[in-house]
Parts: sequence; structure tokens; C-alpha cells
Amino acid sequence: MSDGRISEVGTYTELLEKNGAFAEFLQTYALTAEQDEPHIDGQEEGSKGRGAEVMKADTHLKKEMTSEGAEAPTEGDADAGKLTEEDVALTGRVKLSVYLEYCKIMGKWYLLMCAVFFIIQQVAALGHNYWIGLWADDPPVNGTQQNTSMRLAVYSVLGIVQALGIFIASATIIVGGVSVSRQLHSKLLYSILRSPLSFFERTPSGNLTNRFAKEMDTIDNIIPQMLMMFIVMSLTILEILLVIAIATPLAAVAFVPLGLLYFFLQRFYVATSRQLKRLDAVSKSPLYTHFNETLQGVNVIRAFKEQDRFIQESNLRLNTNQRFYFSSFVANRWLSVRCDLLSNFIVFTVAVVGVLFRDSISPGLVGLAIVNSLRVSIMKHFNYLVYRNLLQPYNKSEASYSE
Repeated sequence: MSDGRISEVGTYTELLEKNGAFAEFLQTYALTAEQDEPHIDGQEEGSKGRGAEVMKADTHLKKEMTSEGAEAPTEGDADAGKLTEEDVALTGRVKLSVYLEYCKIMGKWYLLMCAVFFIIQQVAALGHNYWIGLWADDPPVNGTQQNTSMRLAVYSVLGIVQALGIFIASATIIVGGVSVSRQLHSKLLYSILRSPLSFFERTPSGNLTNRFAKEMDTIDNIIPQMLMMFIVMSLTILEILLVIAIATPLAAVAFVPLGLLYFFLQRFYVATSRQLKRLDAVSKSPLYTHFNETLQGVNVIRAFKEQDRFIQESNLRLNTNQRFYFSSFVANRWLSVRCDLLSNFIVFTVAVVGVLFRDSISPGLVGLAIVNSLRVSIMKHFNYLVYRNLLQPYNKSEASYSE
């Protein structure tokens, strides 16, 4: 090209032989290279004539291109040559800074109110159950129980306090969760809108869609709900264990070995399930990317009659995502069987202690202990699921915090 027009046409060798604009370009490149690199070989320095300079420039250009190509693999950059960056699954435990950042954004007053009213609710629930046990032990007089009005009034007050406590605590944590979601969405949108153009060139559209769709939905809805349920279930389990320890103190001896087994079970399950959900979250980005690209190029796909290939590719990416979901479901079943097995030992221990010491323990407290021990299996399994689902949204939002 010369002055915006095609000045020469031909192969590389033909253009060199013509000694025209293309040969002049190579000659200029050779002179520039000589100024930058004064250690040119003696044979090249002694060559005369315009044709020799052109050939020298050609040789130097080939050497430089060869050296650049040879240096590229030595850098050890596995991503060299890639146009886009894939969504990478994180590994290991969730960083404490993620939890602290979420609590910091929510605010200390929301957290303090949640803690206070959840504790009030759980104390009322404990008194609620204990009051029933005492009421059952009241001896009947002439076939009827005495102080029924007083028992019913206290029972009603404890129920009202429990309902108010759970309502205020739930409302507080939901309002705090909305506040956190609004701030995180604003920060994420602010960083995306002010990102350089290179960021959008190397980041697939599915990654951005995944951030603003599924992961923001997780932060909006799932994290506040799971956080609330996790606190309630944890306090409920402590209440159940406390009731069993008060009603049948000897049965509390079994809590130590069973607690250790639960602890190791939880460590193994949570680590596995956490990574499965990370992989599930990462595998959604390619699915969104393929869907967006298919919609944008649907006319070209139909023109070349490639519908079947794109359908197969979409099904393949969907199956990849569903594999991790199915594995997570299997992990839940694995946890359920082992939780039921360990919890049955608690029920068995409480029943045996109640039978052996039936003369020293009131029937009402024994019945209360057995009923609560039956709840341990459900509450333990449910609490693990809540704990797992509480950690997993944080794993998804780790990427949102890092934006």
C-alpha cells in the first residue's frame, strides 16, 4: 500500500526482486534494527548494495520472529494465545474475610438485634417444652388436674414470646440481607461499567450473566434465609441436648463420642459438598455463554444448517452441569443415612437410661427427653444441609466480592 492505494502485487520473492515499496520497507527496518542492535555479524556489515540490505532485513526479520516464537513456551504461560478467560472454581475453605465482609456490610446493629431476639425465642422455646413436662407431672385430684388456668396462661405467654422473637429476628435479618444485596449489586455494577474494553474482550458473556443472574439471586434470597435457618437450627439443637441432659443426665455421657463422630462427618461432608457446588456454579458460565452466542448468531447457524451441532453442544454443557448437581444430591443421601444411624444411638441411650432409672426420673421428663432425642436426627441432618447451603452461596459470592 502506498498513499492509500495498492502499489505492488505479487509473492514475497517477486516483491523483493522488484526493489519497490515493499523492498524499501524492509530496508528501513534493517537500518532501524542496526541502530538498536550494533552487534550485527561482520558478514552482514560487509554486504553491499540495495539487494543485500533487503536480504539482510529479510534474514533479520525471520530470526527475530523465530526467537520470539522460541521464547514464548519458555515463559510457562499456559494461557498464552487464549482470547478469553474461563471461569475457574476456587478450592479450599472459604476465607474468613468473606464472612467478615458480609457481616460488615450488614452492620453491627442488625447482627446484634438478630442475636438478641433469636436467643429470646430459643429461651422461650426451652421454657415452653419444659413447662409441658412439668404440666404432665401434675397429679390429678378427683380425676382432674389442678391449676389448669395458670398452666395454660404461662404456656400461652411463652408461645407468644417465642412467636414475637422469631418474627422480629427474621424481619431484622431479611432487612439486613436486602441492604447487603443492594450494596454488593451497586459495587459489582460500578466495577463492571468502569472496566476497560480488554476486560469484556477476554471475559465471556456467560460469566457476567452468571454474576448478575444466579449469584446475585443467591445473595438476594438464599443467603439471608439460610443464615436465619442456620442460627435457628443450631440453637434448637442446643436446646434439645440441654433438655436431654436435664431430664436424663446419664444419657449426656453419650454426647461426647457421638459429638466427635458428628464433627468428623461434618468436616468430610462439607468439604466435598462445598467443592461440588463450586463446580456446579462454574459449569453454569459456559452454558450461559453458549446460549447467548447461539441467540446472537441464530441467523448464521440456520444459514449453514448447523442446528443439530449447536443443540448437541448445548445438551453436552447442560449434562456437565447436571453431573455436579446429581453428585451433590447423592452426597445429601450419604449424609442422611449416617445422621440417622448416629442419632439412633442417642435415642437408644435415652430410652435405656429412662428404663433403668424409672424410679428416680419423672415420667414427664423421660417422655420429653425421648421426644427431643427423636428430633435430633431430623435437626442434625437439616442443620448440615443448611450449613452446607450457607457456605455454598458464599463460595459463589466470593467472585462477586473480588470484582
